[in-house]
Amino acid sequence: MKVLYSFFAVLLLFSSCRKDSYLHFEDDARLQFGPTPDKMYNTSANLHDTVKAFTFLTRPADVERDTLYFDLYLLGNVASTDRAYQLKQAQVNEVENAIPGIHFVPFDDPSIKHLYVLPANKAHVKVPVVLLKDATLSESDYQLRFKIAENENFKIGDTRLNWRKVIIADVLIVPSSWVVGYYGTYSRVKHRFMMQQTGMEWDELYFNVIKTDVTMNLYWQGKLRQLLHEFNTNQENIDKGDAPLMDENNRVVTF
Repeated sequence: MKVLYSFFAVLLLFSSCRKDSYLHFEDDARLQFGPTPDKMYNTSANLHDTVKAFTFLTRPADVERDTLYFDLYLLGNVASTDRAYQLKQAQVNEVENAIPGIHFVPFDDPSIKHLYVLPANKAHVKVPVVLLKDATLSESDYQLRFKIAENENFKIGDTRLNWRKVIIADVLIVPSSWVVGYYGTYSRVKHRFMMQQTGMEWDELYFNVIKTDVTMNLYWQGKLRQLLHEFNTNQENIDKGDAPLMDENNRVVTF
């Protein structure tokens, strides 16, 4: 009986060690970013959603602000009360950094500060990042990198999982989940063709939905090739000099 008990004790220990560190209890409450809850114990997904690309071009013209969400996890014991956490912007070298109040609502703005709270008895929360539309976004994309900041309630967990980044624009930008194997080299002309021909937005959200769906990606690859062939062989497009379709880098568009 003792041997059997020891075997199950070792088995339980081994099983526990295989689990991700998101539920690792410590004396200090710590926070870190992570993947969506359904991928929490998939170690290869730890860095999923590290960077998200967003463009207002795929939203109705009258939309002046929108919100992206990231997943935040507690390392430590849950508490019986709500606990506020803090985020701060981190500057990125050699890029256009997002400007608080112009490209995003500052994390300490009184109008949204109440949103940055880990609810009582919870170990996971969705972190909102409120983006603002501005004329400068039609000229260039801007990057918002942000981190967890220590406060009286939380310390920082794994430093590799302490940051997230949003690329903000009002022009077409390459979605971070764009798959070259299915859709070829990215270009804005190709992206616009996909949107116009299918009536779909082909934005970050949709690419995230289909990125692991081989059947769906193969379907769209075939469909887009068909649509491109029809466009390139249309006599009116040929007469106007629009066919074959060329991208902004003077390359023939292919899928």
